[in-house]
Amino acid sequence: FLYFIGSRPHRRQRRGAPTMATSQPTAGSSLADAVDRLALSIRHESHRDPRLSGDEQDTADRLVRTVRAFVAGHAAGAFAPIRYVERLGGAGVLLAAASGAAKAVENETDEEVDAATAAGELLAGRRVVLLRAELDGLPIDEVADPAAAAAVPQAHRSRVPGVSMKCGHDGHHASMIAAFLRLAAAAAAAADAPSSLDEDPQLGPAAVALVLQPAEETGLGARRVVADERFLRAFARVKDVTPISYHNVPGLPLGAVRTRVGTFAKASTGVLITLAGRTAHAATPEHGVSPASVVAKAVLQLGTVGCELPESAGSLSTITHFSVGEPTFGVAPGDGRIHMTMRADRWDDVAAMVRDTERTVEALTAAFNDSPNAQHPAVPLRTAVELREDFRETANDAATVDVVEAAARRLGMDFERMPLPMSWSEDFGVFCAHFGKGAMVALGSGEKMPGLHTIGYDYPDELLAPAAALFEAVARRLLTLSTSSFQREP
Repeated sequence: FLYFIGSRPHRRQRRGAPTMATSQPTAGSSLADAVDRLALSIRHESHRDPRLSGDEQDTADRLVRTVRAFVAGHAAGAFAPIRYVERLGGAGVLLAAASGAAKAVENETDEEVDAATAAGELLAGRRVVLLRAELDGLPIDEVADPAAAAAVPQAHRSRVPGVSMKCGHDGHHASMIAAFLRLAAAAAAAADAPSSLDEDPQLGPAAVALVLQPAEETGLGARRVVADERFLRAFARVKDVTPISYHNVPGLPLGAVRTRVGTFAKASTGVLITLAGRTAHAATPEHGVSPASVVAKAVLQLGTVGCELPESAGSLSTITHFSVGEPTFGVAPGDGRIHMTMRADRWDDVAAMVRDTERTVEALTAAFNDSPNAQHPAVPLRTAVELREDFRETANDAATVDVVEAAARRLGMDFERMPLPMSWSEDFGVFCAHFGKGAMVALGSGEKMPGLHTIGYDYPDELLAPAAALFEAVARRLLTLSTSSFQREP
C-alpha cells in the first residue's frame, strides 16, 4: 500500500514508482478475503432485515456492531484507530480512520471524550475523503409477492412484510464499508512503514471517513446529517473534504463506470395540490362544491409545465396520482388531490416550474369561483400547493471526476463520461454542496438486471468487490495526488 494516511508530512513519489498500489491490504490476502466476506454477509443481512426511511436505527446499530466486532477480531494494529459517531440526523453513522491518531481519544475506551470530539480530533488538519452510502429500503413487498421467489434467493430474501431493498442500498453500504476497512488497514500498515515518497509541502496528513446515511429515498437524510451539530463539529477543523458516492444502475454492463462533470442527478420535487370544497348528495350535486372539473383541467394543463423552458434544462413534469372524493356512488365529491413530480437539471428551473404550477392552479380556481354557474358561491373552492420530498441537483466537480476516471481506467474498468444527467434524483448533492466539491458515480449492475424499485431487482453480489476496489482506488488518488499535478491516464 502507498503511504497516504498519517500524521507525518506527505511525500511525492520518486521517479519510476507506481502511481497506485494493488488494492490488497498489506496484511495479506487473508485480510482482503475477510473484508470481502464481510461485505457479502452485510449485504445479505441488510436485505433480509430492511427498514424504511426514518426507521433505520436497527440497521445502523447492527452495522456498527458488525464493524466493531470485525475490527476487534483481528490483531491489534491491523486497522488504524476508528472513531464512531452515531445517531447523526436520525440513524446516521460517521466512521473515521487515520494513522498516527492518539489512542487516548478512542471513543470506545474514554468515557470523558464524546464521539464527535474524538472524530474531530482525529480529522483536524487533515485532507479527508468522505465515502457515503445509504441505509433505507423501499415499501415494496418481497415477502408475499410470488415474483420475488424467482428473483431473490430465499437465503437473503426480505423477512419484513412490505419492505425490501429494491434500490440496492444494501449493496451500497456493504461495499462502502469494505472500501473503508481496506483504507483503514492501509493506514495502519503505512503508519510505521518507511516512506518512499519525497515530501510535498502542498499536501498534509490525510484520513478517510464513511457516512452511513438514513432517509435517502425521502430526500431528508443528507440535509439532516449535514445539519447535525456533531457532524459539523467532527469536520470543523479539517483541511479539505472530498465526498464520493455511487448508485448501481441496471441496464449498464456489470461493473461499468459512468459519470460526468456538472449535474449527475437531476433536481426534483414532489408537488401535492389539494382542493377543498363541499360534499353533497349525488342526486343534488348543485348543493355542494365539487372540485372535479378543476382537477380534470389541471391534470391536462400541468402535464406540460416546463415545456417553455429551454431544452437544455432537461425539464419534465409527471402526474403520478389524482383523485376526487371517495369511491362511492351516493356522494358528490368535496375534495380533490393531485400528486406530481417535477424535475430538471438545476433546482432553479424546478422552482420556476413550481411557480408556473401555482399560477395555473390559482387561475383555474379563480375562474371556477367567479363562474356564474358556481355551485355554491358562499363556499368557494380552496386550493393549496405544497412541496414534498424535494432534492437539489447532485453536481460533480471536474477535478474529482478526473480522479474517478483515472482510477477506473487503471483498474481496467469500462469507463465512459455520460452525455446527459441521470433522470432520477439523489440527495448526495447535499454533501457536494456543503463541502464545495465531490462526485457521484454510476456503477452498472448488469444489462439484464430488472430496474430499480421493481420486484425483480436484487443488487448483484458480483458488484461488491469491484465497487469497493474502485472507491479504495479513488480515495488513494485523491489523498496522494494534488489536483494541480494530476495527469489523466490514457
